[in-house]
Amino acid sequence: MVAFGGAAWPERQYEAAVVVTILVLVAVRLACAAATTLSFDEALYWLWSRHIAGGYYDHPPINPILIRLGTTAFGNTEFGVRVFGVLLALPASWAIWRSGAILFKDERVGATAALYFNLTLLVAVGSALATPDNAVVAATAFLLLALAKLYDTGRGAWWLAIGVALSLPVLGFGGVMLSRMLRRAHGLVEFGAALLGWIAGGMALTDPLVFPWADVNAPGLVQLAPALGAAFVFLYGRFVAHDAPHQPPKPRRVEKPAQMLEVEAPIPLFESAPDVDAAPEPVDIHEPDPAPAVREDRIAIIGLLLLAIAAGAIIMIASYLDSFN
Repeated sequence: MVAFGGAAWPERQYEAAVVVTILVLVAVRLACAAATTLSFDEALYWLWSRHIAGGYYDHPPINPILIRLGTTAFGNTEFGVRVFGVLLALPASWAIWRSGAILFKDERVGATAALYFNLTLLVAVGSALATPDNAVVAATAFLLLALAKLYDTGRGAWWLAIGVALSLPVLGFGGVMLSRMLRRAHGLVEFGAALLGWIAGGMALTDPLVFPWADVNAPGLVQLAPALGAAFVFLYGRFVAHDAPHQPPKPRRVEKPAQMLEVEAPIPLFESAPDVDAAPEPVDIHEPDPAPAVREDRIAIIGLLLLAIAAGAIIMIASYLDSFN
């Protein structure tokens, strides 16, 4: 359509043809979503959707939320699991359309961009699966639209829209990458904690209620406060890490119900089925150790005491410096 007849069509007819084509493509993806069985990952996402939380092992909550909305509206079916992931292509296509029209000052270019967007492998095939990519792609499309509006109008308010659109992909996969990075480089945790302590220490003495007095009576303390905050957070973090329990909890033995024998493992074809009336089989599970909770309480109390001591030391230093003025 674009290669052979698009350039000769009137603009309105071309735009209408693109809209109809996009709707047909979305309808085809919905039909494929309803007709194909779930993959292993989609089944896991559906399981997560039954227990909505702020996050999961290595994924954000947006995909389980979309699945939960779909299954609530259309039942626990393949269509219900995938419907909203497929429908996200519609607002994303609109965002791509408007971005192309704004950047190139031509509605035909925007329509063509939206059509090509729906023909890409990621959207044409990937959007029919209930994966987090659907939400990330839609958020990225709106990020492009916000950037185009900022470029076209120059209004700083569009930076807020850029931040919102950018935060969704970052929350979606940035947390996963960051958690993997932190597991490999533990020093990043200490560096980040010290950086927060530095910022907090600087804010403590640059507050409008404190800064006039501190700037006149203890100017050195104003320069020293960020370093003191960073040192306190770093040392306290090392203390917590050293005192944290490292031993795994001790296992205890419990009896496994006999009814679970049938689902615990498949029964061989040529062997007799297990006797469900037999004595329950003991298995090992881990019982939570109450000791870590006690240690955490002690750590919290010690941390508060150290914080109070540090505050008192800062006041003493300020008073000592004040005596020379």
